[in-house]
Amino acid sequence: MNIYALQTARGGSKSVLQKNIQIVKDKPLYLHNILYAKKSKYIKDVYVSTDIELIKNNADEYDYKIIDRPKDLMGDDASHHDTIKHAILCMEKELGEKIDIIVILLGNSIGARTVDLDSAIQMLADCQDLDSVQSVSKYNMYNPFRAFKIENDKLITSIPQNQIKENAVTSNINERAAAGDIYFFNGSFFVIRRDVVFKDDGLLPFTWLGKNIAPFIQDAYMEVDADWQLEYLRKKEF
Repeated sequence: MNIYALQTARGGSKSVLQKNIQIVKDKPLYLHNILYAKKSKYIKDVYVSTDIELIKNNADEYDYKIIDRPKDLMGDDASHHDTIKHAILCMEKELGEKIDIIVILLGNSIGARTVDLDSAIQMLADCQDLDSVQSVSKYNMYNPFRAFKIENDKLITSIPQNQIKENAVTSNINERAAAGDIYFFNGSFFVIRRDVVFKDDGLLPFTWLGKNIAPFIQDAYMEVDADWQLEYLRKKEF
């Protein structure tokens, strides 16, 4: 099968300035997942869709290929899905052949370990009913019954009260137990059948993952969107 990895790494971050190229464990953050993917026994090559000059300049040294991100995909409101589709079409034009499976890596995460990538790819290849495999971590402390939003300077639950009540959350039942185990996408990777990306008829919020999505459960990884997350990854053993 034609299996390729694509990292998306946009410049102009406001949450953590230049987060994709912040140094973590003696390397720029974006580079960790690329080096993991380069060691995969299934991934033929790694491409990066970016507008960051450092990432472009490092391409030859670390043996990955660059896709220049067009201006309409550089801004804060740029669609990640459109960025992925643009990159896949550029890759296929260069390769002269269609991709079967695309592995999506993010530039602001660090958890796409080679052994996990290969296992997730094997999961998708072995089960034709699957559309994709998504990396997740279990974060029960962030279960939706504990999620709030602020309206008129007061806290209200993000989940409607009647839905919480229907799930038997009472003073006698721990709300974490009532909600069940809760898994969040942790920023490590998506492994997707190429045609599913272009169908765009899957489950929200990532409709390009399809409807049949298998979990790949990992330890506590996360995307970097705040300074404390960057410091967490700097201290994490891996």
